Amino acid sequence: DGWISDSDLIGNIKTGTNFTLAEGSVGPAWELQTISCTTGGTTANVYPGASTFEVVASTISECTITNKKQTGTLTLLKTVVNDNGGMVTDPNAFGLRINGVGVPHSTFTSLNAGTHTASEVGLTGYLASVWGGACNPNGTITLSIGQEATCTITNNDQAGSLQLVKR
Repeated sequence: DGWISDSDLIGNIKTGTNFTLAEGSVGPAWELQTISCTTGGTTANVYPGASTFEVVASTISECTITNKKQTGTLTLLKTVVNDNGGMVTDPNAFGLRINGVGVPHSTFTSLNAGTHTASEVGLTGYLASVWGGACNPNGTITLSIGQEATCTITNNDQAGSLQLVKR
């Protein structure tokens, strides 16, 4: 996620030393982090410090409002079962993905609120279970802001077969 920015120059403001600045509601997906204002090299932390700032004649006072996008956290937890002679022990060998992008096993990933899909590439000789934990069986999950969720999947090695043909 990159920076999103906007600015406005407001003119004809009466000079003074007791100015405050506040921001209205930005919706539940964003949280106000800071408001700082600088005039003539002096910076005031208007929020959360609740300081005031100065507006000086013939000088531009610059105020910066910083908001943070609120996210949820998704962890993919893989279990590998080798009870039929399988040799793979590294859960990362199965190519775990969130929204099609590869992620390491058991990594906490911050994601925007909304619907996401867990998947894997898989390996020949292993059968994957359906997704479990917080994920639907098809691997989808709808994350809320601040939610911490874990999706699980198990890959079990498959027994081999032998066909005897007598002639």
